[in-house]
Amino acid sequence: LLSLSGPLQAFTTLSRLNLSSCSLNFPRSASSSSSADDGMAAKNFFDRIISPSLALTALDLSNNNLGPDGLKALQQASSRRLLCNVRELDVSRCGFDHTSSFYAKQLLFNLSSLTRLNL
Repeated sequence: LLSLSGPLQAFTTLSRLNLSSCSLNFPRSASSSSSADDGMAAKNFFDRIISPSLALTALDLSNNNLGPDGLKALQQASSRRLLCNVRELDVSRCGFDHTSSFYAKQLLFNLSSLTRLNL
């Protein structure tokens, strides 16, 4: 998917991005160094795929193993205004656990213009 990052940037009028069931995998690892690596991988993914030049209004990441690190990276992307136009977000069946609630809360705070959310 990262090979799509360049071509996606050219589609500045792209409004809907469906990455459902794309085998995205950012699980939390048992070792702290691997977990940091997973978090960095997730952050790099969102930084490369989603840019402010995209006018995304709908983002579907459902059925992927984002895990807490993926949700944290998504929340960080939202705090950098990379998702400021998103009105619909689907992050259902993404492997979130009890540690994800803080990032979910921050994500919702950053995306105050959401009209549709599927957790």
